[in-house]
Amino acid sequence: MAEVAFRQAAPILCVLKLDQAIAFYARLGFALVARFEGYALLGRDDISLHLRVPSPTEKVAAGTNPCGAYFYLRGVDGFAIAAEQQGIEILGAPRDQPYGLREFAISDPDGNLLRFGEPLG
Repeated sequence: MAEVAFRQAAPILCVLKLDQAIAFYARLGFALVARFEGYALLGRDDISLHLRVPSPTEKVAAGTNPCGAYFYLRGVDGFAIAAEQQGIEILGAPRDQPYGLREFAISDPDGNLLRFGEPLG
């Protein structure tokens, strides 16, 4: 059997208004890479993020969206400050967690929970 090596994962988040979501993620430093009907690919550094508008039969509503993503990064405190300077509400200042990460979270306009963490030490 051939060796398997994962290279990267790309979260796919449901959004209700694609233009609004693209603008929000731009404030976090994500650039639009490609856009299709109801779908967008964004990128920042080595991270890919996909946004999709749910079909009419899917039950997704702002404030009840169960989706989210975790981003590992270096410089979490500076990133939190930069996000606040862009007018993005931080759900608590970065804190050291017992599981070895310093992290904070935000929620996008569609209720996707975004956590950003940096390994301690």
